[in-house]
Amino acid sequence: MKPSKILSEGSTKFFTFNQNNSYGEWDFDHRAGLSLAVVIEARDAAQANALARLIGIYFNGKGDCPCCGNRWYQVDDCKGEESFDPEDSYMLRPEYPFRERAGGPVLYVHYLNGRIVGYGPAEEAEGE
Repeated sequence: MKPSKILSEGSTKFFTFNQNNSYGEWDFDHRAGLSLAVVIEARDAAQANALARLIGIYFNGKGDCPCCGNRWYQVDDCKGEESFDPEDSYMLRPEYPFRERAGGPVLYVHYLNGRIVGYGPAEEAEGE
């Protein structure tokens, strides 16, 4: 299925969390919908950050490389978008160098209703 622009439902927005490869390593948990980037639909940044924590995104940097920086950073309200278009993600482009390292989708969209949709180099995966 070809990605298409996703519109938020009413008063929600989409917040993008991009993973920094601390220590030169990536964290993946495809069952939880965690990959190189995670997009979360939420009412505001506080809710997006809370939902991110539930799937394994952390913001304290504990155990991350002091040189590379934290693996994940919190979002704020100004980062919320009314819509999200997976086709605009540079991670889905063939020239993106880390696509194959993901071993599955490179990008997951987590909807407020609990639906998770993954977009990746070889195929699209959908979770419950």
